[in-house]
Amino acid sequence: MSILVAPASYITASTFRAMPLDYDLSSYTDAQLTDLLTRASGIADAIMRRSLLATERTKRMTGDGTNTLTLNDHPILYVRKIQFFQPGVTGFTVPLSYFSVDTITGRITQYAPIALTGIGYLPYFPQGLEIDVTYARGYGYNPIVPPSYTFSDAQGSGLAPGQYTIGITTKTMTGETLPTYQTYTTTTGSILVTINPVLGAYLYRVFLVAGASQAGATLVAEIPATQFNSSPITGTITSAVAPSGFFAEAAPTLDTSALPTPNGIIEAVRLLAMGILWEQNNLANRGVYKTQSGSKGLMWRSTEGNSGKGISYTQQQATELLKPYAYQAIL
Repeated sequence: MSILVAPASYITASTFRAMPLDYDLSSYTDAQLTDLLTRASGIADAIMRRSLLATERTKRMTGDGTNTLTLNDHPILYVRKIQFFQPGVTGFTVPLSYFSVDTITGRITQYAPIALTGIGYLPYFPQGLEIDVTYARGYGYNPIVPPSYTFSDAQGSGLAPGQYTIGITTKTMTGETLPTYQTYTTTTGSILVTINPVLGAYLYRVFLVAGASQAGATLVAEIPATQFNSSPITGTITSAVAPSGFFAEAAPTLDTSALPTPNGIIEAVRLLAMGILWEQNNLANRGVYKTQSGSKGLMWRSTEGNSGKGISYTQQQATELLKPYAYQAIL
């Protein structure tokens, strides 16, 4: 397992400085704040009983005779590799274009028949077959990019021959990337798009406008990321307008392809970091309520919250914010 974000924190030092903190941070370096936020993120993980920082891991699963696997983990950022192990045969990796991955639920569905030595072609995950799935999950990382692609003329006559500007985006379960544009001149009136797949995609969307300018590009095609026995993936542009049944849609102007870190986690880490600072700089916040020196004594109320266990109000507030993300187990 490897953490994909460095430092291992839900908030960066620059983000923390920009927050309303009621505390002067001018004497702290970015390195000191980064260390503080890493510790606060660790406390948040302890409260949630799991880490939601973006990590990549490999999980050993077993086929159940259906065409689906469920990772029981979320949110999924991408699936990098699915590798089968058959007794007596070297393990092999199956092209990801054979599968559809629901990154919200963690469900992997097999659509293309897979050839297994001695068994033949199977449209499902065989009962008892061991399968290693390498995937990433969590928040704070955006691996999604528009795909690289090429154009060539195809047979057809839906487009007027001439120059077009074409942009392609990657569609994910949570949103869509910004498009990357190229110009292409067709002589046949039909354009074949060849796409090199990217991690995290379930659909590629094509936007087109006549001429050399990107302005006014609208949706003209959608190409599934899952295609039978196809890698790279191909699609054909045969019209300058949206396909039948689609609304006319302009190219996106905002990247929404990855899940942002929830505001509740960000606010909880802010509170935990502030609590650490207060404890470092205010004796009362350390749970100390009485000192004795000779015949003189000094007492005060600690700002420990209402638990009576030395837990600060900020940590209590953070705990409430993190409850929706805490790991729930039934034993």
